[in-house]
Amino acid sequence: MIEIEVTPVRIVSVINSPFRVITLFFVAVLAVIIILNAV
Repeated sequence: MIEIEVTPVRIVSVINSPFRVITLFFVAVLAVIIILNAV
């Protein structure tokens, strides 16, 4: 029971980390595009 309860938590934590990195990268790219268009 303990392993079954802990495994989903590990999966979620593993998924959230790359998702946050991708989100930050996407936001950074949008910021660069907006700055280049403004200039």
